Amino acid sequence: MDGLSAQLRSLQLLRCRTVEGHPLRAFGPGSMKTLLPLGDRPEDLQRLAKLSQELFRSVAAENATLAIVAPVPIVQLRPVVADAFAGLAARAPRAAEPRTARSRADPLPAAETVAPCFVVDTKDDPAISFTWSIPFEANSADALDVTSFRASKPLVVLSHLVAHQGPGSLSAWLQRHGWLPENLGPKITAQSPFCTEGFAIWELKIKLSSSGLTNWRRVAACVFGVLAALAQRYVRDALGGPRRDLWRQAVDEVSTLADIAWRFPPRPPLASELANDMRQSKSSKAYVLQVRRLVAREEAGLAVVGRAARFTSSAAQEEATEALGKVFPSLTPRRARLTLATSATSARLGLWELRRRRDENLQLPFGELSFRRTEAAEWLTSGPASWWCAPPLNVYLSRADRINKPKAKPDPKIPESIKSKTGFNGVLWSEACRARLVPNAGASAIPEALWVVPGCVYVSGQFNERVEPLGDEPVVTLTLWLPAQNILDASPRSRAAGRMWLKSLQLALESPFYSAALAGCRWECAFFTTSPSEAGVRFSFQAFSDNLPRFATDAALAIGRHTGPAAEQLEVVRRMALAELTKGAAKGAAARRAEAELKSFLKQLRIEDVQQESQALWRSVDGASSQALVAGAISEEDAAELVRQVVSTLPISPGVTAPLAPLDPGPRPCAVLTRRPSWQGPVAQSLCRASGLPALLDVCGRAMK
Repeated sequence: MDGLSAQLRSLQLLRCRTVEGHPLRAFGPGSMKTLLPLGDRPEDLQRLAKLSQELFRSVAAENATLAIVAPVPIVQLRPVVADAFAGLAARAPRAAEPRTARSRADPLPAAETVAPCFVVDTKDDPAISFTWSIPFEANSADALDVTSFRASKPLVVLSHLVAHQGPGSLSAWLQRHGWLPENLGPKITAQSPFCTEGFAIWELKIKLSSSGLTNWRRVAACVFGVLAALAQRYVRDALGGPRRDLWRQAVDEVSTLADIAWRFPPRPPLASELANDMRQSKSSKAYVLQVRRLVAREEAGLAVVGRAARFTSSAAQEEATEALGKVFPSLTPRRARLTLATSATSARLGLWELRRRRDENLQLPFGELSFRRTEAAEWLTSGPASWWCAPPLNVYLSRADRINKPKAKPDPKIPESIKSKTGFNGVLWSEACRARLVPNAGASAIPEALWVVPGCVYVSGQFNERVEPLGDEPVVTLTLWLPAQNILDASPRSRAAGRMWLKSLQLALESPFYSAALAGCRWECAFFTTSPSEAGVRFSFQAFSDNLPRFATDAALAIGRHTGPAAEQLEVVRRMALAELTKGAAKGAAARRAEAELKSFLKQLRIEDVQQESQALWRSVDGASSQALVAGAISEEDAAELVRQVVSTLPISPGVTAPLAPLDPGPRPCAVLTRRPSWQGPVAQSLCRASGLPALLDVCGRAMK
């Protein structure tokens, strides 16, 4: 009654495309009329039950999967669960009834030419989606079978390659032409929404700008060109050099990411996630291993334990590589089904030959567009995209065999009875995690105060923030505070230029550091003007203990070299900065006047103004009053070296200005250091909306520390 979500609308359109008589054609969203065609009286429901006996025979306790997650010790939870379901457990199982053979037919077979494109109205941003079916064959060496598919997960690897947004990728090419929306974060998503015994479905969705909507046919041609390029297993780098195995490289990267997430789970699984994992695995003791990681066919369903289970085997990587090669023959233009979601008029898109249709079950309207012969021939004969570049090796990957579980270092001077949590600067601190002031023994006087909290980590709660001993995840956070006179004395024009510099910085680092995003790295750059002692810029970096030194140094170097937007990005950055102001509308007359003045300057700024503001910012940094805080799986010596490396890459000098406020570290870090970073940089947005990795790594619901 309230309308369909985008996901259900996609399912509805997929059902309309399915071949006549296929079981998939009977599934989809329903209404009161479709679910209860005979009425909702008791006698009507009884008649409906008789008509649905085949369905209800499968809806039985012995076919169900039960998973329970509760904050209760297992010794207490087990008898409660057993008692609650004692009646079902005691019931004798029914005799197995003969089942009709399920159809293994491909629901979306290849068409004679390019299949018609469906067009639907939407209130969301315009987008184009592509759908392919991957059929399974049990007795063919050249085709996939469902067991190998579930174990090796080739569509996850494929999604990882297609949705990559690094330099030379499909995302970067479309962004360069202005065909993607002007906002940070991934605009391309690829995933496999479901898999049956006979086939799997793979979907690729691309968000479009107004220009991309007009050129959606060229966007589709780019997609087909990239898939043709990916089908070539061995590639060369843009600058030449030896060929490399692209498929095996992608499998290695995906398996490494899965190994890290499996070894250091970010949160306990939900009951629904456990139940889904259990239904996909033959062994209840190995369901996490099989569903969340890449395994070999012979490993599927086995309870692998010990150190060997921590890492993907060579056999599993080889099978995943071979399975990926078996997917590409199905990803042709003839087998693709296109959907264009837009609220624009047909005339604007050039859809003069649009055929109006209506879904037979829900009576929802949509359009069907047949392509001209020239368009279809161009897609069918096009080869690999010449502009596409294979993703480079991910230098930020953390290796599970190189990082150890950290150990908190409790203070032996504090009795166990008084190790309570104390609060300061709005953060709850465990007594075992008191920050330690480390003397600056290096040649540089920056930062003057270095605080280290080894073996501990920040945890964001619903109503407070706290610092507690680190768990299994060996994460490290570095926060660097640099007071700056230029920010304290900033005029409205200066604040506008600073905002432009910050937005252009986020845009500039998005694509080059996408590989770091996949590896779990984060960064933040933020200005603070809460008080004279807290007027400056703060940088925060977070990653695993073995990849943070390289990532933080590379990111700090890129930040220090950034002076402002390029000429072709100036208007994009300006619109992004104005849109950000519009989202957080100011309250109060004075605040609205200040916001209006800020918007006025944003509309007038030139590239030279932003560059001058950047130079003035670094010149005004007071290195003599700077501080740093390092927390996590790191020693005091390594923390001091990490801070030294990061600071040496930034264009700051000690003592260039008079201190804004006398530094008195006292027993605790300053308040600006203890505030949790917002992680609003592009690196922090990666996995939840990017490729098919979230389904494998289970990261979209994680509460990142």
